[in-house]
Amino acid sequence: LYSEQVLLEEIPDNIRKNVETVNHQALRMSRIVKSLLDFARYSKPESRETNIALMLHRAIELKSYDLDLKKVTVNDERIPVNPEDSPLALLDENQIIQVVLNLLNNAEHASLVGDQPPQVSVGITVSDGQVTIGVEDNGPGIPDDVLPKIFDPFFTTKEIGQGTGLGLSVSQGIVRNHDGEIWASNLPEGGAGFYFKLPIIPRKSRAPVPPDGPVRP
Repeated sequence: LYSEQVLLEEIPDNIRKNVETVNHQALRMSRIVKSLLDFARYSKPESRETNIALMLHRAIELKSYDLDLKKVTVNDERIPVNPEDSPLALLDENQIIQVVLNLLNNAEHASLVGDQPPQVSVGITVSDGQVTIGVEDNGPGIPDDVLPKIFDPFFTTKEIGQGTGLGLSVSQGIVRNHDGEIWASNLPEGGAGFYFKLPIIPRKSRAPVPPDGPVRP
C-alpha cells in the first residue's frame, strides 16, 4: 500500500496519524473484500467472539468521512459506550461490518432526500438471547410496493449508475449464514429502519442493555 510507504518517511505527527488511519481502514476494507469473495464462493464465516458495540463503532468510523462530507448526523446513543456493557456474539466481524456499511449507505442515501437535516441512527437491543442491530434514517420511507422485494438481487430504487442492487441481497446472505434474520420497515414518525438479529453468547457480570431505543424489533 502507498500509505505504508508514506509511514516509512519522516512526516509531521498530525499527518502521520491521518495516514495511519487511512492505512488501517484500507487493510480492513481489503479484508472485507476478501470476505465477500469468500462469501460468493459459499464459504462459512470465520466466526470469533466479537464485542458488538466495538464492532459498530468501527463500522461507523469507516463511514464517518463520507457522512461528515455530506453533513449527515449519526446518532449512536443506543450503542453502549462501555465495552463491558455490550453483548458478545460469535461472528465474522468483517462480514458483519460489511452488512452495517451497506445499511449505512442506504440510510445515508435516504436521509439526503427532502429538506430535513439528514440523520442516521444506529442502535442495539438485546432480548431472548439475541441482539438486534438497527440502522434508521429520517428519509421519505420505503414505498409499500417496494418493501417485499427490497432484498431481491439486483433490485434498486436508485438512479442508473448509483447502485448495483446487490448490497441488501449480499447482506441478507451474510446474516443468514450467521443464523440470523434481516428485515426492513417504515417508522411511524417517518423514515425507514433496517434491522438484523443475531444470537449472542452469555457473559458474566454484564450490565443489561436497555430495551428501549431506536431499534424496533
